[in-house]
Order: sequence, then C-alpha cells, then structure tokens
Amino acid sequence: MFYQCITIKPLLTNSNIILSEDIFPRLHSLFVKNGSIFGISFPEYTYIKHGRIGNKVNILCEDKESLRKLNLADIFNTNEEISVDNTIYETQQFQLFCRIRENAHTNRYINRLKKRHIFFSNEDEPIINGHIKSHNRKIFSHAYIKLKSGSTKQSFNLFIKPVITDHPSFNSYGLVINP
Repeated sequence: MFYQCITIKPLLTNSNIILSEDIFPRLHSLFVKNGSIFGISFPEYTYIKHGRIGNKVNILCEDKESLRKLNLADIFNTNEEISVDNTIYETQQFQLFCRIRENAHTNRYINRLKKRHIFFSNEDEPIINGHIKSHNRKIFSHAYIKLKSGSTKQSFNLFIKPVITDHPSFNSYGLVINP
C-alpha cells in the first residue's frame, strides 16, 4: 500500500475545522471522480475516553501511479494551513477507519412495532431505550468529521473508528466498507 501525507499546520485553529471544511470535502469529490480505490488514514488518531483525529491525514492507494495522478499538492496549495508531502511512501502498516452510525431512527421503529403489536410491551421500552442510549453514547465518544451534504446542504457528523481488515474496500469518503 502506498500513501501520501497531508499535514494540518498547528495554528490557533482547531484541526478538525480545517479537516471538515477544507480537506475532507475536496478529498470526497476526488474519491467520487476517481473511484473507490483510495483510502484514508489518521496516523495521529488516539482514543482515551474520546477519539481525537490529530493533524495528519494519509491518503492510501495500492497503485502508486493513481496516487500520483491525484495531484494533492496542487489541490491544497492555496491553503497556507495545509501542507502536502510530495513524496509517496510505501508501507505495510497502516490504520484503516470505518463509519459508525447512531441509532437515530430507533424510536420511530419501536413505535411502529408497538402499533402493530409486535413483541413489545411497555415494560420492554425502558430496556430497549437504555440499550440504544448506551450504544449511542459509545458512538458519540469516537472522533468525527463535520460535513455538509452536497445535495441537501445540511450538516452531519461522520463518526469514525479504527478497523482491522485484510482486504479493504473503500467508499467515497475513503473509509472501509463493511469491515
């Protein structure tokens, strides 16, 4: 696997803001145009009670020439807060990430099942809601990237977590599909 490193220069600005507003939207459009052969890694990612992404983003690809054709340095040269290393490195050790989602629509689902009188009683609801809240609390403790939908213009949080896989397939965000 080959990679190229993008570094957010340490300034007073939060690196997650720069990642969310400047880096990730451009990478997403590049990945959409060039196919799902590119992955993304955060080598400074840490998780101690809460996930932190850090100031580095590695763009991964199994083909060195495809990575070179992205011209990352030309794309990000207008922003003085971002630096792109022109060198393409080869590595066998890298951390991949996948998207995780909260159970946002579960209450609607539970209410629909109750109306149909399917296996729910009022005594089950606190147990189910407690499980949902604890699941969501775990998800919300992970790192996230704040994005804006291109079609609806609504903001949303893309929660990510590290994943281990031998043969990754990437989505248009550079995250692993179905780890």
